Amino acid sequence: MRQARGTTTQSDLARLAELNRMAVANIELGRQRVPVDVLDRLARALGVDFHELLPGLAPRKSPVERLLPKERTAQSWFGPAQA
Repeated sequence: MRQARGTTTQSDLARLAELNRMAVANIELGRQRVPVDVLDRLARALGVDFHELLPGLAPRKSPVERLLPKERTAQSWFGPAQA
């Protein structure tokens, strides 16, 4: 969380997310489980997308994008979309 919030202090983040500072400290240190609603409040307070707070979780891709090699795009395989 520290990387995502930059120079914001734990106290500032706690105030913005409506948590106490110890809860923020415990979450940051991995000592406390984080319910989804609290994760959402933290993301909003930090001005980031929810998935940025979860290591290894990227935005979902379409089934076609998941099958393609990383260097290729759907457009390069199938051409531009037809109207």
